Amino acid sequence: MKVIDISTPITEDTIMWEGESEPEIERFVSIKKGDIANSSYVKMSLHTATHMDFPKHFFDDGKTQEDFELSKFYGKVYVVEIKEDPVDRKAFEKANIPAGTKKLLIKTKNAGLYKKGSFSKEFAALNQSGAEWIVEKGIELVGIEYLSIEKYVNDNYSVHKTLLKNDVLIIEGLNLEKVAPGYYNLFALPLKIHGTDAAPIRVFLVEK
Repeated sequence: MKVIDISTPITEDTIMWEGESEPEIERFVSIKKGDIANSSYVKMSLHTATHMDFPKHFFDDGKTQEDFELSKFYGKVYVVEIKEDPVDRKAFEKANIPAGTKKLLIKTKNAGLYKKGSFSKEFAALNQSGAEWIVEKGIELVGIEYLSIEKYVNDNYSVHKTLLKNDVLIIEGLNLEKVAPGYYNLFALPLKIHGTDAAPIRVFLVEK
């Protein structure tokens, strides 16, 4: 059994969306300072590094993680490699994604952007036709590399809204650089923080 970690780490140097603050990680109890143990706190956006967006992200009355069954966060997943940018309906149709796919991870050219060390506005992402294709096919979870499922310049976040209003869970901040296309078992469990628009997740694949 091969386990592949496809999460990106949370550090004080984690690449953040333009305008968002980097995580603050502080050890407030320290053995080096004479305390009996080490204890730290983290202050960060819930959209830091690898995370899951819930409908509440764009809809005030939208669902949060406690409204979804745990089965939504794990199970059979298909990883597809798409080189087109943007990722649109034609790109999905060309990719021959197996019928009946419920969970889909999209490998793009984005993984290399993490090595730049600073936020890039030029990344591959879905456009509106791609989002509509996801909904039409009954896919319940979609993930992509880098910081957003949607282009930096977009139409009022229509991709997020189309997916989330149809209860399609979104994973952003993946790194699929070392993952070959195909089927895997996915584990993407969000931190159990109730009532929020997003949550950090540790995501890994188990090769079948």
